Formats: sequence, structure tokens, C-alpha cells
Amino acid sequence: MANDFVSVWEIYGLNLDPFSTAPILVKGNLIPPEVFTGRINELKRLEKLFGSSGGSRSIVFGTQGVGKTTLVNIARINALEHNFFTPYQEIKVDINWSVDDFIVNTLSAIYSTLIKKPKQNEEYSKIISKLKLLFDLYEKREQGGSFEVGVLGTSIGAGLTKNTLINKPLISTTYLEELFKETVDSILNLGFREIIIHYNNLDNFDEEEEKIKILFNGVRDFTQTPFVHFVFIGSPTTASIITSIPRVSNIFNDTPMQLEPLSLPEIKKTICSRVKVSAIEGLKYFNPVTDESIETLYSLHNGNIRAIFNALSIAIREVTEEKPVSLTNELLKSVLYKIAKKRFIDKTTHTLKEVLIEMLHQEESSNKTISRSLDKQPQNVSKYLKDLKELQCIYLTRIESKEKYYAVSEGVKWLLLTDGEIDEEQDINAKQTTLKQH
Repeated sequence: MANDFVSVWEIYGLNLDPFSTAPILVKGNLIPPEVFTGRINELKRLEKLFGSSGGSRSIVFGTQGVGKTTLVNIARINALEHNFFTPYQEIKVDINWSVDDFIVNTLSAIYSTLIKKPKQNEEYSKIISKLKLLFDLYEKREQGGSFEVGVLGTSIGAGLTKNTLINKPLISTTYLEELFKETVDSILNLGFREIIIHYNNLDNFDEEEEKIKILFNGVRDFTQTPFVHFVFIGSPTTASIITSIPRVSNIFNDTPMQLEPLSLPEIKKTICSRVKVSAIEGLKYFNPVTDESIETLYSLHNGNIRAIFNALSIAIREVTEEKPVSLTNELLKSVLYKIAKKRFIDKTTHTLKEVLIEMLHQEESSNKTISRSLDKQPQNVSKYLKDLKELQCIYLTRIESKEKYYAVSEGVKWLLLTDGEIDEEQDINAKQTTLKQH
């Protein structure tokens, strides 16, 4: 029996999966930052913002998987070389955070980075002691006022785990804000130029408009701390919500930065670089990807680099057994279509299939567009959309005048990689005509 635990990538002479969808990190990268390609103008714009003395607030937005986190992390890596301080890990925001939660998690990210650096002087020890005291206080559990802190972990030395429920005894927002300012001053006294803090995860909460507004109204003054650059990552909807808050939008130093997909040549160059740096030293490596298969995926996924990487990784693992395989365009289409049919179509009801296939041929869909095209009642369509979202077949793209727009998940698009029928019940030949019209 074949050993399923043998690394597929070793068969290709590679140390690891060169198509990992994880972003390039500030520290601890499997894929080195040197493979980063393109984004010259966007990178320069961010670095000029960081270079402006006194601090800043900015938003980077784009569709899921376009490379927002990687861009900001590359800018932070470059900033480290120019004596900036930045927490190694981006902060994943929870929409239910209070202002206090937001500040504590920011301090925790700073603390987790500081304790990984070699001790330097008395100023350094003073920062560590003050932050350690804060986390020790938060560790005390009392009834009422408890919440989950997502960044705090055992590494901070306070005995907390990721999901530890903690309490806030005698700790006020004013105290936390003052502690943050003292921490910033102490870091600057260590010789750092300024500080960059990166907040992620906001695009997960686009349907929570009021909560986003409450959070950003609450942290408005905190994010104006001098000599600190606050960068927020989100979707087009996230950016529009934040900029719609009058007293918040006027503190941002630039209009939100929109990230468009990389060009096809840039993605080809990135893939080539990733395969090369993943090669096992001293061995000849084999690149399983063909230009034609990359071009097919680029067109199918509208240049979404995460979706392209995910498709390549899944397809190669699926077709590889005992020897390297060249992932031709025909093989790619066949394997991804079969996977999508099994994961999505075979698990849905007849009506959900009908709605999903209709959405597959629209760039964006709403209750109104689906009700009209399929002649179904809006209340029924609302339920279908809810069910498809729970099955991870679709996701929210934007909200306009309270109308929600959805797109099919990237894996569902693999169903378009066939010239025949999706299944015995659904003939999509007529739908192909609709797709061409769009």
C-alpha cells in the first residue's frame, strides 16, 4: 500500500508546497519575502506614508485573496530595515471588541514581540514589567465583564491561552491609553524611529456595519497616538463603512488604497520564483505547472492569487502518486471540476443547485437579481442564499443601500471547467450563452 504520508512535493524535488496560500509574514516565513513581485506603486505609497513623521492612519482594501496582508507585511519588513518597530504578527480584530479589548490586544502584540528581542537596558525592562503587570491583572478571573482576547497567548508569560476568558478589575480605558502612550515613548527611547501596527480580519465583519462604526468611533482618539502608524486591512465594504463615519474618516491620512489583482506575467513570475526557492538543495527539481494551466486559472479567478495558488496545490496533490506529473490544462480542468462537483453540487438540493448555477454565471448576485432571473419569491431566495453561505458556496462582496451582493466561492468556479453538464439534472449549455452575454 502506498505511503500517504510521503510528501508530494519531495517527488518534485521541493522542500514544501510552493503554492501555500499563507501570506508572507514579517517573521517566520516558509516562503521568503524575496519572491514578492509587483505592487511597486502601492509599496512606495505605503512606505512614504510610514516615512512621514508623526504617525498615520490608513486602510488597504481589496477582494479576498488579492494579497493585502502580504503587501502590508512586505512594507513592514522594509520598515524594520529602517529602524521602525512593528509587532511581528498582525492583529486579528474581533468585531465584538470594546475599546479596552482593542487597546489590550495592541499592547499584547507589542509585548509578544518585545520579549523575543534581546534585553537591552533599563528602559526595556521597564516596558516589560509594566505590560506584564497589566496582563497579570487581566488574568484574574472574576464574575462579570469577561471577554475573549485573541492575541494573548502563553508566550506572554501570564499563563493565558488563546481562548482564555479574562476580567478587567480596576482597569479603565484612560489607564490603558496612558499605558500605551508610555509604551510608545519607551520604545522610541530604545532608539526606534516610529511604530507600525497592522490590523487584519475586518473584512469578515462586513455584515456588522453598526458594530464596525461603534468600534472605530470608540478607538478614534487612540489611533491618533503620535509616532504610531495604524494600518487596517479590509474589503471594499469595510473601507466604505469606515470612510462613512464623519468623525473617523477625517483622521485618515490618505484615501483608502485599493489593491487590484496582479497581472498574468507577474503571477507567472511569482510561481516560477516560489518553485525555485522551494527546491531541495543539491537535487534537480521539476516544475509541475504549465503556462497554459496558469492562464486558465488566471482567467477563471480574475487574477486572484490566493485562489490560483489553492487550485494548483489541490490539483497537484490530487493527481500525484509515485512520480512527477505535468499539470496540463486538460488535466487541471478535469481534476478541479470533479473536486468541485463532489464538494458542492453533490451536497446540495435541486433548488440550491439551480440558484448556485445561476449565480455562477453572474459576477455578483443579490436577492433581487436572482428572484427576477429565476422567477422565485424574494423570501425564498433569502433562505437559499443563507443556506448556500452556510455551505461556503457563496460569500458577501458588498452592501449597497441595504442590498447585499454575493459572489460564488472560488472553488465553486471550478464547475465552469467543463464543456458538458454539471450533473444529470442541470444542463448548463443554455447558461453558457448567458455567461457570454455578461
